[in-house]
Amino acid sequence: KNPTAPPVQLFIGAPESLCAEILPALVKEYVLSYPQVDLQLRFDTCQHFRNALRKGTLDMALFLDEPLKEPDLTVYSLFPEPMSLLVSPEHPFALEKTILPKDLSGQALLLTEPGCSYRLLFEGMLRQHQIQPRSVLEISSIEVLRQFAVHGLGITFLSRRAVSRELESGKLVALPWQGPDFPIHAQLAHRKDKWLSPALQAFIRLCLDRLTEQTGL
Repeated sequence: KNPTAPPVQLFIGAPESLCAEILPALVKEYVLSYPQVDLQLRFDTCQHFRNALRKGTLDMALFLDEPLKEPDLTVYSLFPEPMSLLVSPEHPFALEKTILPKDLSGQALLLTEPGCSYRLLFEGMLRQHQIQPRSVLEISSIEVLRQFAVHGLGITFLSRRAVSRELESGKLVALPWQGPDFPIHAQLAHRKDKWLSPALQAFIRLCLDRLTEQTGL
């Protein structure tokens, strides 16, 4: 007897918020169609994904970022990802009609880890408007970040998708932000010169079919 061929491995990077809300159904559909493929998911920041794609330690990655302009990467835009500043209903800002950048001065902020693309965008806005928060608490877990915000420990900045249940239940409130827009998009990327195996081609095709379809693009 010939030895059984080893499974094909795919290494996929994805931000935690997409993993929790989007990937389970996608991965289930893929593994039912391609049971011989061993999917390995990696959670990290988008900056680390760029480096991993270039080193070849990831086959492809999903990003939440500004539109990527990387000459050595092939990038597919999937859908816009609305971002919000969020607080518990007990926070003084919860009843405000308008929140401007200057209102964030002296406030406690709850942010994702350094290197997260949308944190970098948010911090750039703070610097542009010369805003000094009272404190910044860094939390690498989206789940823990949500719970800290629900318990009134500060203002957080996350995708609305990541907090959809908390918004629906009223545990979090999206602030009426009147500052600059945050043009974050979900995107898929792989190295431009990478050989795309049939297994990887199938996963990319499934992402494009399902993730653009669900947002009406």
